[in-house]
Amino acid sequence: MRARQAQRPTLGDRANLLPAHVEERLRLLAALPAGWDGNGALPVSREAEKKLRKTLNQAYSRAPGLVPEPFIAPDPEGGLGLEWEFANGNELLLSVSPSGEVTYLLAMPSRTEQHGSIRSAADLQNLIRQALA
Repeated sequence: MRARQAQRPTLGDRANLLPAHVEERLRLLAALPAGWDGNGALPVSREAEKKLRKTLNQAYSRAPGLVPEPFIAPDPEGGLGLEWEFANGNELLLSVSPSGEVTYLLAMPSRTEQHGSIRSAADLQNLIRQALA
């Protein structure tokens, strides 16, 4: 009988790197009921919450101590939005759709804005590097 090889841990297996208050904010947003805005807003989808947690953990693991506190808000369509304001004046905004698609806007006062989709941890790492530059 062969011994099972240990599998390499995935991000989901690693310790949660989110600060306690960010974790609490996500819990509160995930618990919002339908109509939370008084105008029929959808509750935050489980897929959007999971994807934002994964994205935040990737950000904190790839740039520990360099990623500022995010502002996180619900989207009336069931997604989540996140905004980072960096000390150099750059801003990185992420939008997580109810299905878990992540799009971004990188606004840098000295350059043209960039926007697109984040499909991998490498994409996120590159955006954080640009925002910190």
